[in-house]
Amino acid sequence: PPPAVPFGVTPRSAAPDDLLDLPEYSYTTLLNAMRLRHMRYEPYTWIGPVLVSLNPCSDLDTYSRAAMRPYLGPTPCEAPHPFAVVVRALQGIARKGGGPAAVLVTGESGAGKTEAVKAMLSFLIARQGARSARVCDSLVGSTQALEAFGNARTLQNSNSSRFG
Repeated sequence: PPPAVPFGVTPRSAAPDDLLDLPEYSYTTLLNAMRLRHMRYEPYTWIGPVLVSLNPCSDLDTYSRAAMRPYLGPTPCEAPHPFAVVVRALQGIARKGGGPAAVLVTGESGAGKTEAVKAMLSFLIARQGARSARVCDSLVGSTQALEAFGNARTLQNSNSSRFG
């Protein structure tokens, strides 16, 4: 059964796009909001500037070309998504007049970090277009390095499952 929503609180306000907008903030309301969003097949949630992702355990087609469209326009979508992280990073660079930027992607083994980064790189390439072909080629080439790091053996996990 769906989780209980307190009286007077709509399901939308009980699970907003940004969890800082919760009407009441506690461990229970945070978990309830994440559960409601998961049940609505909304795997991404903002907590301020941080994007939280829950594995939907199914293909939601969240990295497709169609999913990119709302984030590519002159007024990009603000809904929580890895593409929105790229948009925010680019906006931050523009505000500073250029310079370096970084996006931190962290999570447990098998959580989809490498896939999310590859999707963000594909989105960056789509957004930048042919203006920076050399940079785009470098980014696409870096996915092999990302895979190498993703397949690295650690003390916690040998990642042998990735090799059958």
